[in-house]
Amino acid sequence: MRVAAEVLMDVLRDEGVTHVFGNPGSTELALLDQLDGSELRYVLGLQEVAVVGMADGYAQASGRPAFVNLHTLGGLGHAAGAIASARITRAPMVVTAGNQDRRHLSRDAWLSGDLEAVAAPIAKSSREVRLAADLPLLLRRAFRDAMTPPRGPVFLSLPMDILEEEIDAGPGRKSAIHQGGAPDVTRNLATRIASTPPGRFALLLGDEVWQTPGAAEAAVMLANATGAAVFGAPLCVGCVFPSAHNAWRGQLFPETSWVRLALDNFDLVVGVGGRLLHAYHYEAGAFLPDSTTFAHITAEADVPGRSEVTEFGLVGNVASILNVLAAECGGNAAAIPEFMPSETDCLLRDLKPDWLGFGADTVVNEILRALPPGTPVVNEACCALNTARRQMAMMPGQYFFIGAGHLGWAMPASVGVSLARSRSPVVCLVGDGGAMYAPQALWSANREGVPVVFVVLDNREYGLLKEQARLQGLPKATKGQFLGMDMDPCLDFCALATSMGVPSVRAATPAAIGEAVHAAIRQSAPSLIHVPLD
Repeated sequence: MRVAAEVLMDVLRDEGVTHVFGNPGSTELALLDQLDGSELRYVLGLQEVAVVGMADGYAQASGRPAFVNLHTLGGLGHAAGAIASARITRAPMVVTAGNQDRRHLSRDAWLSGDLEAVAAPIAKSSREVRLAADLPLLLRRAFRDAMTPPRGPVFLSLPMDILEEEIDAGPGRKSAIHQGGAPDVTRNLATRIASTPPGRFALLLGDEVWQTPGAAEAAVMLANATGAAVFGAPLCVGCVFPSAHNAWRGQLFPETSWVRLALDNFDLVVGVGGRLLHAYHYEAGAFLPDSTTFAHITAEADVPGRSEVTEFGLVGNVASILNVLAAECGGNAAAIPEFMPSETDCLLRDLKPDWLGFGADTVVNEILRALPPGTPVVNEACCALNTARRQMAMMPGQYFFIGAGHLGWAMPASVGVSLARSRSPVVCLVGDGGAMYAPQALWSANREGVPVVFVVLDNREYGLLKEQARLQGLPKATKGQFLGMDMDPCLDFCALATSMGVPSVRAATPAAIGEAVHAAIRQSAPSLIHVPLD
């Protein structure tokens, strides 16, 4: 165990810092104690404008990020104009300021303040370290952000007790990030892929793959050339890889330990897309095993190295980079294999469901069984989030998911998808709770005459909230007691649809669902199917 200030010094050394520009105060004493006698030179300024000005000149002349340490709210306020100037001149620097002890903030402590808010309008980004264990990650991110075009000052608030806290963490590794595709680095990555033992290489694909023209085809080419296992990143909003391809291993679940376990057997993981790894709830530990080398390819310059250390951070067009990798690894111009309809001529992958009752699995199974191949599906039904992905035979550009997690998106989004696809049929899966956030979309669908099939999966509750409360072990939840999570009295969605001029039907059996979907798809107008679940 070491105090966080010691780890901070290790990060500064590894980032190549040789000078620290500062004006000291009581909230920075732990850092000053570490700097005293170290090889890093402390450049004292007698007022904060001078401190930041010296750092500005140093950063512009050296081409490296300068490190600045100011004293709490007053020092940051004095330096504000100089920081704003550094942003205009694109001078890369990491500006820190001490804040009061976190345990003291609730008492409106002397020398405390909302440093994040003060720095937000003048810095590229502004953050306060709230957990000592996060200090290495956030400091690494600050240096990376300062040097990422457009370069500029990045602010980090350091509560004084954070620096004095003991942590079981090292400085971490520095990511290697290359702009503009970096052909030499791309070839080096291809060599690394080719030298990885069979079965030890995986692709982790995010939404940038299906959103970038040609990238999905290139991902298939790379998978064909290398025998890679292909995973979808947690919480993707669309289909990133053809589900019928034998390399497809499914979408990762948004839990840290689940992702780490799924990727534990791979020596090399190449992630493609922006923010790839997300978790719904907090778990300690990293997404990637320590033994796994991670490469990150994306057009989003501020993403590689943000949360996961990458040895190959490539910023550029993902389709172009994937094509080069596929060619270097012996790939050819094979296109994405067309999905061949099954004998039942539907979108369903698993034709042998092993579930019982009339729940979300059964309903989704019957809906997909009734849909012709190529039908876009927009999904916001919390009770069917994983079910739809697991059962649906999908291609990139065919599936749309509530990526931000905010209810009320799917019904209006379905209207937009149909308009974008020349008013073709679209199926919208929505829960009873979500359907009440934007039911006005029914009126717009009727006005525009788009053939959207709105399927309301009605379990008469906020089921996801109940499940999460149980998983958290909340006392009332373990007894089956929930406040504000039941839809009582029940809602009449058919009457709601009728009020907006949309025909509707209630389907309470598997056979009725299939019949309703078949009938709705044949129409050239919107319709609603109300499905009461067990």
